[in-house]
Amino acid sequence: MDASAAEEEVGNMAENTDTMPGFYIGEHLPAPGGAVTSDLLAKAANDKYNMISVYVSNLSYQRKVEAIIVEAQKNGRAKVYVPGLEAEDVNMHPDENINSGKVIGVISSWIQLDSTDPIISSASRQVLHHEIGYAGFCGMMSLLVQGPSDCEQNLAAYYQAIVQGLSINAYLQISIMIPAYGPSLEPSQGGTEADSQGLEPIALYDELSSWDIWNGIRTATRYSPRISLALQIQYSIPNKHTQSRWFAEPVRYLILDSQAYVLNAKGFPVMTKHHQNLIQKFSRKSPLYLLANTRHAEYTPEPENPLDVDFPPLGSLAPKGARQASTTNRRRDDPQSYRTYLHHLLEDLPPPPPLDIFGAGYQDFLQSPLQPLADNLESMTYEVFEKDPVKYDQYEKAVKLALEDLKNQGIEDICVAVVGAGRGPLVTRCIRAATNASLDIQIFAIEKNPNAYVHLMKMNRDVWDGRVTLVKTDMRKWKPPSYIHILVSELLGSFADNELSPECLDGVQRVLHPTVGISIPQSYTAHYTPIMAPKLHGDLLSRAGSTPDVYEVPYVVMLTAIDFLSLDSDGQVNIEQAWEFKHPAEDLEHDGGFNDHNQRESFCIFPVPRRGVIHGIAGYFESVLYKNETSIVELSTRPDTIDAKSKDMISWFAIYFPLKTPMPVSDRAEVQVSFWRITDGRKVWYDWMVETFAFIPDPKTSLALMSTDSSAGVIPLNKRVLVATSEIHSSKKNGCLM
Repeated sequence: MDASAAEEEVGNMAENTDTMPGFYIGEHLPAPGGAVTSDLLAKAANDKYNMISVYVSNLSYQRKVEAIIVEAQKNGRAKVYVPGLEAEDVNMHPDENINSGKVIGVISSWIQLDSTDPIISSASRQVLHHEIGYAGFCGMMSLLVQGPSDCEQNLAAYYQAIVQGLSINAYLQISIMIPAYGPSLEPSQGGTEADSQGLEPIALYDELSSWDIWNGIRTATRYSPRISLALQIQYSIPNKHTQSRWFAEPVRYLILDSQAYVLNAKGFPVMTKHHQNLIQKFSRKSPLYLLANTRHAEYTPEPENPLDVDFPPLGSLAPKGARQASTTNRRRDDPQSYRTYLHHLLEDLPPPPPLDIFGAGYQDFLQSPLQPLADNLESMTYEVFEKDPVKYDQYEKAVKLALEDLKNQGIEDICVAVVGAGRGPLVTRCIRAATNASLDIQIFAIEKNPNAYVHLMKMNRDVWDGRVTLVKTDMRKWKPPSYIHILVSELLGSFADNELSPECLDGVQRVLHPTVGISIPQSYTAHYTPIMAPKLHGDLLSRAGSTPDVYEVPYVVMLTAIDFLSLDSDGQVNIEQAWEFKHPAEDLEHDGGFNDHNQRESFCIFPVPRRGVIHGIAGYFESVLYKNETSIVELSTRPDTIDAKSKDMISWFAIYFPLKTPMPVSDRAEVQVSFWRITDGRKVWYDWMVETFAFIPDPKTSLALMSTDSSAGVIPLNKRVLVATSEIHSSKKNGCLM
């Protein structure tokens, strides 16, 4: 949820709050809570909370339902009926406070939707639906529902209850409360080294066990935009890879338990560096923050060895509760001190990176790629491109290097042409490069867009002092008076070649000097990797009913809520090269006019260490603008190389190739992605598909091991098995016209 949505939800907040716009802090009140009253809301506002969470029903209703369950079990009934809520059972009634956004409803925490006892699960489902219905009647905008207890319960019953609950009210947002860390697997049993030494069993954790539960809910509800996450943060937090997985999900709330804090030397609650980094990471999603379990004042004895607050226990051990780092007997962790610390932490977060600032409002927003050959771009589109100084700095460096190399070769009367000049930013940079290289050049600006050409005329009159020869034509039809020494273009798309840069430059390279002609860029490569992108898939799913070919389009998108599935042993993302184009291209005369030389195909195998769901393929590019024996000037949009090659460049978002049907992938698996760039001489399009593989014991190897060594332990997983294949997706219908 973005900041504007958060602002709408909290509505008219108390005037005396010191929380700055952009983040909102509330209190998650303990169960079963009390009735929503003006005094309760006034106290929350006085405590500088923007909102509070309140349980829909109270202890009275719990006792009624529990009595019904006990009676049904006692009498051996197969079914149970739970009556609806009555006046004495509820904590809220319809009024302006309920629908103002100041109150978040909470479904009873004592119900067990995933119980294996059919009576308990049925009664719980009925309670859930009664409370959803009543909350909607009261005008509630958002509800919190406790997630399943663990992966071993009756999860299907839980999923069905939530799916049915969504149909009760068409407007309520339901957020599922799930711990970011946990739940644990069963403790180790006898036969281990720990047992032999008389030690207590160790509770082990699967880092994605909580995510598995959420993934089941999200899948069962068909990626409903009304289902989101309320991620519970305690003392033990997941590792950075699991945090990235959660970041890809629709986190609406961060519920920060008091156990997420430690007490410093003065007795005040603070957060470890790891927790601070987690808060900073998720602040990009503009969640709502809820503080939980802060209403305690009892003294906790100090540990013998105070904890170094920078190092919480991460990884495989069960959480042991909040640890205290203070060396004083005086605790200062009243409820307000938790809120004050969180407020200052959020207020002092570093500014977002340039791409986040530039792309504000465009995160995970799907856009169809441009077709600059078929369409004339608007001035606003050009203006967006021109806001990127990094790209133009790199182009200026490349042109200056090329000019100096030509000068050193004794080339005189150097001609430079900017093809596809747009509103002229590259022309300005070429003139500046020539000035810095102490050269007087002849420069051409070629542009087919008649509206942009008018602006070029103004620039030539007011800025360039008439130094530029303007030509209004398609670059492929241009006939210059002499050979051009340097051909400069910015025709690259998000996948490098998806806006037909190869076809455009093929058509104009005949104007280049046959022996010393230079193209800037000299080459570019397309790159890709499989990703998990539930938000993007949900958006496409919502459009599929009215737009059947919605999955057959590669989209330009500022990828934010995603998780990279293929990582190497160091945790770095695996991004593979698809193909390359070089300019000037060779052997164009043998093509026959059908553009066959610009067809490409590629397939790559991606190792996937941790299970997940593939929703699509992320695409990037790298480009060599100019390279000589001593220097190289490059561009990159790859997240792993952009800082080294063109740091803070913002001109291009990634490209996203969706899958119609998400593909689950297991732990220690492989994913094979196949790509084709196809042309029929009239337009260019892509085909793509995905295959997933798992590894199982090879029967031959297993038999051999057991026959030679009866004590053979773990059988190696060395047989690669095809698990699933996607359909072949094709953008032919939406291909780029030549």
